[in-house]
Amino acid sequence: MAPGPGTAPAGVTGPGDADRRIDVVGLGPAGADLLTASARAAVEDALGAGEDGEDALGAGEDSLGSGSSPGGRPRGDGLDGGRRADQIRREVRFRTGRHPAADAFPGVGTYDAVYESATTFDEVYSTIVDDLVHLARSAPRTAIVYGVPGAPTVAERTVALLRVHPAVVSGEIALTVHPALSFADVAFARLGVDPVDAGVRLVDGERFATEAAGERGPLLVGQCWSRPVLSAIKVLGDPGPGTTVTILHHLGLDDEVVAEVAWDEMDRTVEPDHLTSMWIPTMPATAAGELARLDELVRTLRSECPWDREQTHASLARHLLEESYELLEAIDAVSVADAVPVADAVPADGVPADGVPADGVPADGVPADGVLADGVLADGVLADGVLADGAEVWELDLPGAEAVAHLEEELGDVLFQVYFHATLASEAGWFTLADVASGVREKLVARHPHVFGDADAATARDVAANWEVAKLEEKGRASVTDGIPEALPALATVAKLQRKAAAIGLDVAALAGTSGLPEGLGAGASGAGAVADLLFDVVQLARRLGVDPEQALRTKAAAFRAAIVAAEAWER
Repeated sequence: MAPGPGTAPAGVTGPGDADRRIDVVGLGPAGADLLTASARAAVEDALGAGEDGEDALGAGEDSLGSGSSPGGRPRGDGLDGGRRADQIRREVRFRTGRHPAADAFPGVGTYDAVYESATTFDEVYSTIVDDLVHLARSAPRTAIVYGVPGAPTVAERTVALLRVHPAVVSGEIALTVHPALSFADVAFARLGVDPVDAGVRLVDGERFATEAAGERGPLLVGQCWSRPVLSAIKVLGDPGPGTTVTILHHLGLDDEVVAEVAWDEMDRTVEPDHLTSMWIPTMPATAAGELARLDELVRTLRSECPWDREQTHASLARHLLEESYELLEAIDAVSVADAVPVADAVPADGVPADGVPADGVPADGVPADGVLADGVLADGVLADGVLADGAEVWELDLPGAEAVAHLEEELGDVLFQVYFHATLASEAGWFTLADVASGVREKLVARHPHVFGDADAATARDVAANWEVAKLEEKGRASVTDGIPEALPALATVAKLQRKAAAIGLDVAALAGTSGLPEGLGAGASGAGAVADLLFDVVQLARRLGVDPEQALRTKAAAFRAAIVAAEAWER
């Protein structure tokens, strides 16, 4: 690919005003002994350490080496504060001084303070680039040497941003990127791997979840600078027995570590820092990888299966509905399993179903009434299926394992429907599965300003209110009732209308013209049971009066919807 505007092949000055230039050099992967000769000469000449003042980068009379003092400050001779008018202003900046090679150049300005003040890495990188451009513009003739860890062309975000900066693209500032030894070169030497022959993919540890999606290895992972980064990578994989990675730490230094460890130990082997990377010869299954494989499978079915080839959005609609109902049933089954009483569970040690041996007193001293010596089970339900009474633990085989497996299966069936519809849309040229995922991600970010923005939401009710406001603005709706499907059952419609009215602070009972529920209704009964009994009695009343309960409630819902719209208009 030909270099774009404002850039150039490594070692060649790109188009632009030679009086304003930025030369990017790599500090190599470790100590100063791995610096290239040209990188060392560029920094030393810019600091005024050059022997003959000639430009080691070959820029002729615009030499980086003539007339500067250590630190990049102009020497005190001539005009403009001690600098001759025709003299070049020289500056040296390192992205960070926390690099072994930087020790060879004490006193060089760094951007370490930016890392301390910024809240995100994107902010760090953009701040650095803006300052470099500002420095290059600070005098009519300016030359900046910018040193980065490793190689400027490998995983260096600031260089990528410099290449597309308007000042570089327009030619106002000439940008030259010089080759250097990268951490990958040393890593492959230690691993004994030919990256071309092995088909290695280089990924960023910070962006591992997206960059490694669908990859099966081998992967060389850079930027593994902290335990949280390594831990985030670890939880993404589902390794089988014997899955290992190789930790690469401080390569080329005296305390170098090259250690093959189990997948689960990747964040426990060393104290990681900016000189830590990792080799993954085979990537375990990940959520992103499995989703990519499912996408590929759906496309294969569309091309090779006669039945799948004939399907349309309309023909699949009933399947989506059926799968959704089956998923709801699976959710109900898991919800029931979550609330299994202790008496219905069978302990692993063979104690009878009611937990009470024949003599009425369990061997471990737990009375038949379920009261433990050190406390009382509040509701007789164990959340995690484990009953503990000090030293001994009974593992209870609670019903629900089959229900959980069924839930997993039904979620997969619904997911398949989503993929199928997205594939049909992609074939029609409408949108792709990636567009679907990107769209919902952006929508969720926009509707959670309390997480991704500066909005406040201390309670779930605050979140619901923010959500409704965001939907109104996003979709240009006039009312929170817009978008409620007309085909929803009456009961679901009323429930949705009540939630929306409450979310924007309306008095539901007053707006609906009802007296509300009697005080104490359902006291002493479980919430779900009380509601079910009440609904059952209401349907029985409707039957006695010869009223269709669905239609009656639908009529009430229509009136309630109109009242909400009127209240919204009044408040505006």
